[in-house]
Amino acid sequence: MDRIPVEIITIQVDKSYKTGGGGPPTSIEVFHTGRSTGRDVATMMDDPPYLRGEQYVMFLKPGPEVGSGGSRVASQRLVSPEGRYRVRGGRIEPVTDRGFAPRFRGRPLQDFEGELNRGLQRSAGRRPNR
Repeated sequence: MDRIPVEIITIQVDKSYKTGGGGPPTSIEVFHTGRSTGRDVATMMDDPPYLRGEQYVMFLKPGPEVGSGGSRVASQRLVSPEGRYRVRGGRIEPVTDRGFAPRFRGRPLQDFEGELNRGLQRSAGRRPNR
């Protein structure tokens, strides 16, 4: 039987752009295919390991429940490889060169957030503030 290594990464939430009722959680569990520690490190292209202390902007959806016995954890998963961005020095760094992600490379986080908020307003049927 073949096995695919997976990890559940706990991430502290500093800010949420779109959440359901009750506001954002203080932390989330993110499903990650691969293994970033130990002797047998395994990674997937466009989904590199998460590194402690790094800041990310991510687009997430409900993910699988992972675990065994009575300790099953509901996780989140990336919408697509284009849905994960590192923030370094106040600038956006996509973890992939696929799709629309590269157009954001090097842009200030503030500009990225402004564009994201305008998109959320459009999807909610409101006119964006200019």
